[in-house]
Formats: sequence, C-alpha cells, structure tokens
Amino acid sequence: MRVADKYNINQHIQPDTNWVSSTWLDDRKCWSIELQSTKTGEVSIQECKVLIGAIGHQVDPKPFDVPGKSHFQGKIVQACKWPQGLNLKEKNAVVIGNGSTAVQVVPNILNNVKKCTQIQRAPQWILNRPNPHVPETFRKFLAFFPFIFTCLQSITFAIVEAFYPVLGRVIPRMAKNHMKQCNVPKKYHSLLTPSYTPGCKRIIFAPEYLQCLKDPKVELVQDEIVALSEKSVITASGKEYSCDVLILCHGFQAETFYYPLKGRNGITPPEHWDIAGGPSCYKGCAMNGFPNFFSIRGPNVSSGHQSLIHFIESTTALILNVAAPLIQGKVDVVEVESEAEQSYVRRVQAACKRGFWGRDCHTFYVTKNGWNHTVYPWTPYWLCLHRFPVKSHWIVKPAQTKS
Repeated sequence: MRVADKYNINQHIQPDTNWVSSTWLDDRKCWSIELQSTKTGEVSIQECKVLIGAIGHQVDPKPFDVPGKSHFQGKIVQACKWPQGLNLKEKNAVVIGNGSTAVQVVPNILNNVKKCTQIQRAPQWILNRPNPHVPETFRKFLAFFPFIFTCLQSITFAIVEAFYPVLGRVIPRMAKNHMKQCNVPKKYHSLLTPSYTPGCKRIIFAPEYLQCLKDPKVELVQDEIVALSEKSVITASGKEYSCDVLILCHGFQAETFYYPLKGRNGITPPEHWDIAGGPSCYKGCAMNGFPNFFSIRGPNVSSGHQSLIHFIESTTALILNVAAPLIQGKVDVVEVESEAEQSYVRRVQAACKRGFWGRDCHTFYVTKNGWNHTVYPWTPYWLCLHRFPVKSHWIVKPAQTKS
C-alpha cells in the first residue's frame, strides 16, 4: 500500500470488478472489454489499446467433492481463503496435503487444536530451513542503502540458483539428516522420503514443520479421503478420523490459464493452445492472433526454486519495451510473429523433456499428454535478456494518420 500511495497508483485502480470477456475489434485496432461489478452486478464496456492479463496462475483451489459432504457438520476451510475469526480451540482438525501450504498451516494451529491429523497422498522432499527475524534497524539500513540490498539480493539469487547443480544429488541425505536433527519420530521417516528425483516437484522448505511432528497432537498418515460422515473423515484404507474442521491444502488447479479473450477472427486461447499442443506463449507473455494483448505470469514463466518476482519483473520489462510505441500512439498494432511463437514453444517443450520433468516425473507441472505448462526450463539468468525484444519476432503496424 505504501508503494501504491507513493506513486499515486490507487487512483487508477478499479476494485470489486470482474473481467468477464474481451473482444478484439480489428477495424478499431483495440480491445472491447466487458466488466462486471462484484457488488452490484452492473455490467460496463470499456475499450483499450493495450490489454494486459495479470490475473495469475494457480489461484483457484482444486475442488473437493466426496460423498457425504452435504451431511458433514464440521467446517470445511480452503487454506488459501482462510476465514477471519475461525475458532480452532480444542477442535479435531484434519489437514489434507503436504505441500508448501500444509507445512505452514500444521505448526501454526497446534497451540489451539485438540488434535491435528494430516493426510497426504504421497511423500515430498521437505527440508528444514531457518527463518531468522530481520531487525527493523537492518531493514532501514537496506532501505537507506539500496545498492547493498541489491547486492544481497543478487548473492541470494546466485546461491539459490546453484543449489540444484551443487547439492541436488545429496538432497535425500540432507532430508534424512534434517529429520534426525528435528527429532522426527521414526514412524514418519518413510512418509517423508519420496521415490522421485529431487527437482521433479518443488522442494518444500519449512522452518517449523519437521520439529512439530514430534508433538503428540500431530498424526501424519498416508491415505486419501473418500467420504465424509457427520463428524469424521473416511479414508481409502477404511480408517475414520474425528473431524471438527477440515482444512484443504491439496493444491490448485494447475492447468488453468484463464484469459476471457476472443482474438482475431474470434479465436480463443484454448483454441490457440489446442493447435500448439498445450498452454503456451512466446516468452510467457504473447500469442499470435491476439494483437496488443500481453500476459504476466503466463505459461512457462515459473520455477520450483526461484522467486516469482524475478520472472514477473523480467516479463514486465519486455512488455513495457514492446508496448511503449502503442502507449505513445506511434503504432496501432504489436503482435508476435506466428513462427517466432511456435519456434520458442518448441524449444521450451524440448528443454523440459530433457530435464527432470521428462523422466517419468509425475508432477502438476506436466499434463497427462506430457505437456509442461509451468516451468521455465533454463536458468533464470537468461530472463535478463527477455527485456530486449527481437524486432524480427514482432509484427508492428504504424499508426494511421487521421485526415
């Protein structure tokens, strides 16, 4: 909020508004957008020269629908939509999942709950990582000397980027040592030791999770919920666990890139991707047939270990460089060349298949057809070059002079 206030951004933000649809008007060289107020339901139409989709990816939680759900008398909570004032005091809580969300939820509810049963479908690589407090004085020092902050940021980036090449093969040994150091009960060791190669899925870094597993309130089981009764969950193994609050940490819909668009000749993104083979964009931000449209956090601009901020900033820099002539009124249309897009997408998918994700790796990054729609397959250092557009890869139509 402070950044928004500092740069007077708030006056340009229209909250409580849903993006319903967008249609490219070829005769006017602009987008017609249908918007709807989430409060009143009022629909409005707006035209724009440049349209940028920054609605994110993996924002919609996976659905949870099992027999008996309508008769369940407890509360069902999506962790990503945590309700204010949720009372967990002396409740029997059941947590589904063992990813980045679950390892944060479990240790943070233990002080209140009567018991916490965590149900996972399969193990994941989980490493203990300290999360030290950064003193306010040091924060102010970095704010006063931004150059030092940039240096620390670059050093951290380099360390994280070197993590897999240097330590990738010893991650199983590290995970085993961390379990011993955190006094994880031996009965849970097999439930915390996956069979897949580290890197296939995101490695989970957790500052408090492994330590909390020795708490008698916690029970970790490998199973799957198949039904609900009035006051319990029933698993595939036939076991039943008392449940007052069911907390869902079972992930997001990974294949959904929702862009309500109709581009040139009425083509939609799903139709475009059916031709390509799966969700894809040129450098994660542009598609042929959708002039003057750009996306932030599109397909294949993500990583399992690096900060998404770096990917977003690199994509934004490219968009600003390409869209600047549109904003300045110098050109009417900017659109990626079809062959440039197809060539880039082919290289991305080929590189993904050569990595961890092409070696019988079952991960949400990859569809059943083997299409990787999430991961950027090269070192993020190359993203620094994204900000420089290759002119031959873009179709640019100069603005028509009005008589």
